[in-house]
Amino acid sequence: MQKLPQGFEGATVERLKELLGFQCSKMDCAKLEREVTKEEIKEVMFKMPTSKSLGPDGYTSEFFKEAWPVIGEDIIIAIQSFFTKGFLPKGLNSTILALIPKKEEAKMMKDYRPISCCNVLYKVISKIITNRLKGIMSKCIPLNQSAFVKERLLIENVLLESELVKDYHKEDICPRCAMQIDISKAFDSVQWPFLLNTLQALGFPEKLIKWISLCITSSLFSVQVNGELAGYFQSKRGLRQGCSLSPCLFVICMSVLSKMIDEAAEGVLKVFEEFDRMSGLKISMEKSILFMADLVESFPIIIVVIRLKKKVSVDLVHNDLNDTMVTIGASHGWVASLKDDGILRLHDDQNPYALYKDPICIPLPPLVTLPHCQTKIITNVSMSSSSLEDDEDCVVAVKFLGPQLSFCKPAGKSKLEWTNVKLNYPCFYSSRVMFSKKYNLFLIPGSGGHLMGAWDPCNPSDRLMFESLRFENPPKLPTPVHELMDSCCMHQHLVESTSTGETFLVKQYRKTAKIVEGVAQMKTEYLMVYNLDDEGNAVYTQDMGDLTMFLSRSEPFCIPSTSFPGFRPNWVYILDMSIWSSMVAPSLLQLKKPPLLTIFHLEIILHG
Repeated sequence: MQKLPQGFEGATVERLKELLGFQCSKMDCAKLEREVTKEEIKEVMFKMPTSKSLGPDGYTSEFFKEAWPVIGEDIIIAIQSFFTKGFLPKGLNSTILALIPKKEEAKMMKDYRPISCCNVLYKVISKIITNRLKGIMSKCIPLNQSAFVKERLLIENVLLESELVKDYHKEDICPRCAMQIDISKAFDSVQWPFLLNTLQALGFPEKLIKWISLCITSSLFSVQVNGELAGYFQSKRGLRQGCSLSPCLFVICMSVLSKMIDEAAEGVLKVFEEFDRMSGLKISMEKSILFMADLVESFPIIIVVIRLKKKVSVDLVHNDLNDTMVTIGASHGWVASLKDDGILRLHDDQNPYALYKDPICIPLPPLVTLPHCQTKIITNVSMSSSSLEDDEDCVVAVKFLGPQLSFCKPAGKSKLEWTNVKLNYPCFYSSRVMFSKKYNLFLIPGSGGHLMGAWDPCNPSDRLMFESLRFENPPKLPTPVHELMDSCCMHQHLVESTSTGETFLVKQYRKTAKIVEGVAQMKTEYLMVYNLDDEGNAVYTQDMGDLTMFLSRSEPFCIPSTSFPGFRPNWVYILDMSIWSSMVAPSLLQLKKPPLLTIFHLEIILHG
């Protein structure tokens, strides 16, 4: 809450004026900054709901209502003095942060939603400002925004969306697309300079902007832990969930994004990146969805560019034999690369502005940490979340080729503390590590798949937990298939589905197709997919239902095909990056065609 995001630039008032194209009239300005009357204060106080959580002062609205004949005049003087003198005592704007779990067995900070419990007098002040803003919101907010705008209904957009997408499955429909956009940590990420400049660009009176600025910038926070408050701290960004002003101010910020999308004839991703730099509001590409109609052939190309490529620079995807920096892969939108100086570099692939600047550098643990264990070759890097810089609970796992697995928390630390795990079983030496959102554990499958290792980031230890897998329903394969598999190298992938909650173990059999510049180019010959349950059973399957799976050098994932028209259900897309050309070659493998899987190769040009 006190750290500016990397790459934040802000936006000038002139740029926002040009973009928004709205100026508040003199009549509306007069209404917004008119004198606050006794009747207005009393009306707001007595309309406040009852049985709400207490603020730091310990009083509820019921107390003020019952005691109004005694303290009413003092309350009116106190609130009017804020609007006339522009002064807000810190104690009046102090806030309790109550952490509400988002799911059962919440363990990490990201598993909680912070709800602000404000003092009653502050609630009255913010409600008065909110009521005045509501009178002009319908004029300054685009018509396509219906939430939190007076005389507009959210259900109208829901019905409109249903009408727009109902024919997307038809082949004779004209080309069109729709986007479902998710913003990461939306209220908490709003940058105050951007918000205040937006209010100025809309022509709001200076007095109103000063009131709003005092409300959002002078607040003090105290986290409630086990029913007790744990000190106070200030914030430098964000809007409070629980403050009546926040929804209106957030809608005003989002009107800027709406205008930017309206003006963008092409390159919507560039709009998202520019808006991130202007406002601090980052589009979560992991949760955002793009729907298309009558674009079946080109749609997979677009998704690959959006989801996997984005703007990774050519020097990160082109590994020359003479290069000193080698790309390891990607995790949660961060591209990992390694030079021969022992420094792991993490490039923010979801923030192209930051990608070309200095990456986050993490010194690897020294070779003497676990003698005779660590090599200079890294199998892969995995992370517990995408908020590498902001989330203090974000864990980075580095799997070395050999018997070492290392963990650290890099956020906000000048000196890293590594937890190093020695793997006593050779079956883990060449395995990859992945983070399971379902179990909140780092998992690593042993070669052959009969043993699974796990590491709990909430309970750090220098030992792994192990579980034996029991393979059930093995396929009866003919001798030529067995011989083919014996001639291949086998790689294993753990893939989770957030939509169904299933976990799959995929065995990928590859063999050398050709040698280019002394490096073997691998080709996938066969796949085997197993569905893992909570009891350690691995059941062979040829039917993933509606799911479509993606395997690549980045972390594998799967999605419901019905959410992405153009992708086929029960198919595996294999995306192998060639080190000698700028191409991605996805392979489509349909699981319902035993015993040999049909492989199709597509070539998708990456514009470096």
